[in-house]
This record gives sequence, C-alpha cells and structure tokens, in this order.
Amino acid sequence: MPPPISPLKTRTSKECFSCDQKQQCNRELFKENLKLRLSYSAEKKEKFQIKKTYQVNRVKQQLERKGLRIGKFQSKVKTLQDKIASLSNSLKRAHLKCSILSKQKKKCHSQLNALQLKVTELEKKLISNDAALLHDIPHVENYDAQTIVTKVNKKQFNSSIRMVIYRCLELNVPVEAISKVIAFCTDLCNAQVDLPSVSTIAQMCREMAVLAELQVSEAIVDSDVVTIAFDATTISGKHINEVHFGTPENVFTANITELAGGRAEDYAGHVLNTIEDLATTYSSFCEVDKEETKLQMCGKVSSTLTDRASANHAAVLLLNEKLQTNLLELNCHLHPLDGIANEVRKTFQKFNSLIPSDTFGSDCRAANLLYGISKLRYKAKGDPTGFKAFLRQHSLACGIFPRYVGNRLHVMFCLAGIVYRHSCRHLDFGGNT
Repeated sequence: MPPPISPLKTRTSKECFSCDQKQQCNRELFKENLKLRLSYSAEKKEKFQIKKTYQVNRVKQQLERKGLRIGKFQSKVKTLQDKIASLSNSLKRAHLKCSILSKQKKKCHSQLNALQLKVTELEKKLISNDAALLHDIPHVENYDAQTIVTKVNKKQFNSSIRMVIYRCLELNVPVEAISKVIAFCTDLCNAQVDLPSVSTIAQMCREMAVLAELQVSEAIVDSDVVTIAFDATTISGKHINEVHFGTPENVFTANITELAGGRAEDYAGHVLNTIEDLATTYSSFCEVDKEETKLQMCGKVSSTLTDRASANHAAVLLLNEKLQTNLLELNCHLHPLDGIANEVRKTFQKFNSLIPSDTFGSDCRAANLLYGISKLRYKAKGDPTGFKAFLRQHSLACGIFPRYVGNRLHVMFCLAGIVYRHSCRHLDFGGNT
C-alpha cells in the first residue's frame, strides 16, 4: 500500500515529482506532444512536397498576371463598346441626314425643272422680241436726229448750255472733260449739240467769278454801312487770305488769294486790290465811272473785323492811310484765350516730373487728362455708351463735355471747369468701371 498523501503543508516539489500519478500524467502528456509533433512534421513534409511537385507560387503569380490581363482586356472591351455605341448613334444621324438630303434633292430637281420651263419660255420671248426689233430697225434708221439749239444768233451760247456747264463745274468735272460728258449724254438721246471749246468753257468759269464780283459790288453800293473782314491761314505751306464784305443783311466772300507773306503790306494790298476789282466790274457792267464807283465803295466802309494780331492792326492802319478815313477796328477775342492756354500748358509741363500720372500723351498732365476724358466720351476705344448712361443717371446732358481740340476756342478751359465741377461723379464712374 502506498503511503497516504500528506497534507498540502507537508508536501514539497521533490515529493510531488516523485509521485507516481504525476509521472504517469507527464508520460501521457509527452506521448500526446510527440504524436502532435510527428503529425505536424508529416503535414509539413506533405505541404513541402506538394509545393515542390506542383510549384504553387509560380501558379499564383501566373494567376495574378492573368487576372491583370483580364482586367485590361475588360477595360478595352468597355471602351470599344462605348465607341461602337457612339458610332452607331452617328450612323443613325448620318442616315437621317441622308434622308433629309434626299428629300431636298427631290425638291431641287422639281425646282430645276420649273426653272428650265421658265427659261424655255423666256428664250421664246427673246426670239419674238428680236424678230420685232429687226422689223423696227429700218424705221429707226429713217428717224432723223434732233438738233438742240445752244447759240443765240449763231454766236453766243445761250443760258441753258451755260447752266449745264456751271452744273458740271459745281460737280468738280474737269474743264477739258465737260464737252465730252455733254456730247456723250446727247448721243444717248440721239441729239446733235453745238458744244463750246475748252477755252470757251474756261471763259465761262471766269464769268461766274465776274457775276460773284458784281453781286458783291451791288451789295456794297446799295448798303449804307459795310464791314471789311479778312483772315489768313497756312495750308500745305501756302499762305492764303480771304476778304469778306459784310452788310446788315448778308456777308459776301469777295476774294481768296495766295499771298507772298503775312506782312501788313500784303494784307492791306489784298484788300485794296479787291476793292479795285469790284469797282472795275461794277463800272463796266453799269457803264459808270470807275473812280467814282471806287470812292463810293470806300465811303461805305466804316469798320474792319480781324484777329487780334500786330500784323492785322498794322494792315488796318495802312487801310486808314490809303482810304483816307478812320475805320472802326473790331477784333476777335478768342486769340487772347489761345495765347493764355499756350502759356498755361507750357507752365504745367515743367511740373510733369513732379506729378505722377498714367495718362497717355506728350502734353502737360492736365491736358493729357482732359484728352483722356474726351476719348472716353467720344472715341470708340473709350466707353461712349457707358459714359452717356452715366451722364443720364446723374441728370446731365450728353453734350456737356465738348470734344477736346487742344486750346482752340478755349475748349480746354471749358472742359477743365466741367471736369473739376463733377470730379466726385467722375471718381464714382471710374471706380465702378
């Protein structure tokens, strides 16, 4: 009999391992562990053998690669299907267009047939008209050309042909081409006209100037008070002066001539020569004495109107001396403003380096700003539509800003005053745009 198991307090680890039950349990556990190890090693050997025989990793890689290829092919198939669908839709549209074009073709064929019928009818009419014309040609050939009388007593050209020539001159027809133009027009009307030569037409041109001088001289003689006005300008390097005679009723242009220079003697000589020509024309036409007519015209002149310039003042003094009278000298007051504007712009240009500005132009900053505002209102590069809407919004007239023309007619001063008065509104418009 084995000894009884001692209580827990009396047991030790040595005695526990020497116990038969414990040893028996250990043996059984060892056997079970051995069986498990042997079975695991056998399974491992079998798996290794399977991997070795069948090459599983390589098969997996091949399967993955095939899966990737299949995915790519599927994406290509989808794109091809989409293309096929779009092509099928475009094909349907093309079929619809073909059907529409075929219908239009049928309509065009029907219209073409109708037009061909009309053409055949018109050809028949043309043939009949040609036959009628051939029948009427002998009657036309026997018709005598009409002759238009253009002379009085077979010497002097009448007023009708003169009016035609004056009209051609008014329309800027050259003198040497007037006879050809009139002849061409009369040939179309199957008429014969005795036309003047080029020299005669040139004399008729001079006749118009004589009639104008006669009109001015009659106005001077019939008036009680006459004012002489003259003004000169330079065009293409030529100094041209105009002489005008003003009456209480009308103003007449007496002469426009190119002068040798802009001296007082040139202006006074031009005015005196004009009075001489007017007196000659009036005395020849009315058969009166030339000197008496000249004295009468000079007695009617009471004042002069010129620009405020030293040369013009000297010319008026020469006229007072030649005419032996004391003329009232009247001047235009715009030229002093022009001079003031020029000096103001020159002074402002000295401060261009001190005043930053983004405006364009080579003038002073103020003039460049005014020109920019004028372009904004009137030029296509600006905003004329928006600017006019802005003016209407603020109850301002669309023409409140005049066009910028430099210092001419004091426009610069006027425009500067308007801009300064409405500067706050301009700033609002600039901020909104």
